[in-house]
Parts: sequence; C-alpha cells; structure tokens
Amino acid sequence: MKNLRYGGVGRFRRGGEDPVVLGGGHQIAEVAPSFLAECDLAASGWLSIIGTAPGGPLAKPAWMIYITDMRHSAGMEELVGPQFAPAKRFAAYLGGVVSAATAHPPGEVIATGLACHRRPGHKPCSGRLLVRRAEAPARIEWACPACSEEGVISGWEGSAWDLSPALATDDERAALLSIDQYRRVLGLRLLDTDSLRVVYAARYTGAGVIVSASEEDLETLIGYVADEANHETDSARRRGLDDVIRILDAALVARE
Repeated sequence: MKNLRYGGVGRFRRGGEDPVVLGGGHQIAEVAPSFLAECDLAASGWLSIIGTAPGGPLAKPAWMIYITDMRHSAGMEELVGPQFAPAKRFAAYLGGVVSAATAHPPGEVIATGLACHRRPGHKPCSGRLLVRRAEAPARIEWACPACSEEGVISGWEGSAWDLSPALATDDERAALLSIDQYRRVLGLRLLDTDSLRVVYAARYTGAGVIVSASEEDLETLIGYVADEANHETDSARRRGLDDVIRILDAALVARE
C-alpha cells in the first residue's frame, strides 16, 4: 500500500507556530491558533445511573437511558428491507461506542469524537459521546454531555466491534483533526484492526479530535487513507481525504 508524503512539517503549520506539545511528549503537527488546552472533558463527573457529580458534564437527569445487550444485534446486517434500517443504524451507532470504549484500557472516562445520534428540534445534537469501560461486571457506559442521553452496554465481548486490547502507547505521535476530517476517517471502508483501534481511540477536545498512534500504526493509517483517496471519484471528498493525509503525515515527520 503506497503512502502519500508531503514533505516537512513546517509547510503545514498555520502562522509558523511550533507544534503544540501535549502531555507525554505528544505533538500536534497542525493546529488553529485558538487551540484549547482541554484534553479531557470528562474529569468531573459521569453517568446519572451511577450518580452524577454536581456541576459535572451530566448534572441534569438523563433524557433517555438505554440498557443494551449487543448479542441481540448479532446477524442484524443480514436483515433485508427498509423496515430494518433504523435498528441497523442504531446497532452501528452502539457498535461505535463499543469500539471507542474497547480501544482504551478499562476505567478511564474518554471524551470521544463520536457524534450523538439525536436530533432535538430536528437539528443534530452538538454533543460528542463520553464512554467508559468497566471490568467487574463487564460493561460499557456511554453518555452525551449535551443532551444527557446515556446507556449501558453488555454482551459486547468478542463481537465485531470489540477492539480490545488497546494498542501500546509508547512513542506516540499525535495530530489534530477537525470534526469533519475525523468523520471522513471514521467513514473509511477498509481498515485493519490496529488502524480501527487508532481511529476509535481518538479523543475530543474543544479544538477538534486528537488522533495519536505509534509511528508504525500512523504510517499504516495514512496508507489506508491514501488508498481511499486514490479511488475516490468525488473531487470534494478526495480533497478532504488529502487534507487528512497532510495532517497525519505532518505528525509522522514532526521532530521530537
């Protein structure tokens, strides 16, 4: 698989700034000047099922609580007919939650780049999902801090959405993608398991979505994006994928 390369990092910085350094020596290769230093939006509270901290991201009662066993979704992709479309979309939505939670070690609350599926007032909810995986008993908790919809998922172990164990975190490079750019990466049709872990392990901040990976895993992801871009016939979508490659490649060659 051929990787597209675009040269040195300096070509892609806005205004000539140095890459922003995150904790652990991570670097953001290209950022807007207004980059916000909130790398974890979920530190102060969690689900109302467990008890939400006052002033936390879910301080008001949940709008809706879903209790889901993912084993009930097995084989749903084989169902044919428009009557099954809503159920299949919701199963895929919850599958993304499982992937995001299992791409990380258990215990930590993760602010993901996954969009809430609700449309209050016929407008897309602005929230990005929070997820946490627990071990005893095994469950995945998720919530939208904007609309307070939340849920608990069981029966996900060994499913197609289960990405555990998480990738090793040594020698990571980090890149900041916009929400739209991250959506394009989520939409890639063919990714291996490690690349899926990289994509779903991304973290949301007020400035965008941070994608971090080892040099090898980032190179592999760039190759998949490049392959999709090379086969894309729509010029606007191809330009969008090229922008993603440009930013990921800048993170790959960024100086330590």
